[in-house]
Amino acid sequence: MALIQSFINKAPALTRANLMGMRGFAAAATGLSNSNVLNKQLPLINQSLVNPLGSVRHAGASALACGIATVALGGVAQGIGSVFAALVVGTARNPAIKDDLFAYTMIGFGMVELIMFIVIMFALMLNFSE
Repeated sequence: MALIQSFINKAPALTRANLMGMRGFAAAATGLSNSNVLNKQLPLINQSLVNPLGSVRHAGASALACGIATVALGGVAQGIGSVFAALVVGTARNPAIKDDLFAYTMIGFGMVELIMFIVIMFALMLNFSE
């Protein structure tokens, strides 16, 4: 029990002065100064789950969103494989235009890699968002 009490004392997001201020505001708003509802102790919020603006941070949801966004990297890998497979097939059909096909392959590779960087940026933005 002492361990739980020490945790509650170390982790509150709202100080006791703020709690008293909230009780006074509630009493003024409702007009009930000695109500049992107003005298109950308000629940304390864990400090690690509160951002500076005061709302609760949902870290699990942002991690899940980041993981779901990185599924698109599988599509990027498939796109790179398709680009180079097309290079091999095109070179096998017409070896004379090998240099032109390689230039087009590098352009396609660059476009697919751009999508990869966009996906990674989007996933990191989701991971570190509130």
